[in-house]
Amino acid sequence: MVNLSKRLSILQPKLLDLRHGKGAHVLPSAPAPQLVHVFLRYPRRHGLKPDARTDGAHQFGTRYLPRLKYHNPKLKVDIKTDGNTHAPMKLMLDKGKSKKPTADDDEVVIKDKPESGLGLQSNTPVYSRSVTLSINSKSHWEIWQWFKRRTGAEAAPMTDADAKLKHKINKHKHQAEIDRQRSQVIGAQLQQERAALDKAKKASERLLAE
Repeated sequence: MVNLSKRLSILQPKLLDLRHGKGAHVLPSAPAPQLVHVFLRYPRRHGLKPDARTDGAHQFGTRYLPRLKYHNPKLKVDIKTDGNTHAPMKLMLDKGKSKKPTADDDEVVIKDKPESGLGLQSNTPVYSRSVTLSINSKSHWEIWQWFKRRTGAEAAPMTDADAKLKHKINKHKHQAEIDRQRSQVIGAQLQQERAALDKAKKASERLLAE
């Protein structure tokens, strides 16, 4: 059985990253317009090699949105990866109870019932404002900056406990890097010593053979 301290050393950095990594933001609370739904669509990645056209969307969906959802549990997040490489790539945001235009790419949507194609639930407001970004070939940073501007999301505040944990993790990483460099130096010295011993051994064997 793996030692508990080792498990914690693996789990704690992951939990801290979930709480304060890329995308760990809190959406504005009422009376500001509430973001109720995020819909991301992009072609499915083929193979392990990143695709410049879709990599930004892939990174945004796998790295940013899980952390955003963690801090905003009521937010509905849908990610659709399409097998059709020519499928439209877009990030769509639905804001409920917002009738005031905020940009040229906003569209007022009046829904009589949920749209199953987007996976909207019955609690979605009848009046909502939809804003869409074409994400073709955009980096995850560009997508995220646009998202923050349009939603007003702010970084999740760090608690004292998380600040101490972050300091502890960074300290361990720093010490691990020192140990790694020290190990490399020792390894190089051992190789040099072995090479010198082999050279001396061969020289003595030649002298004995003469």
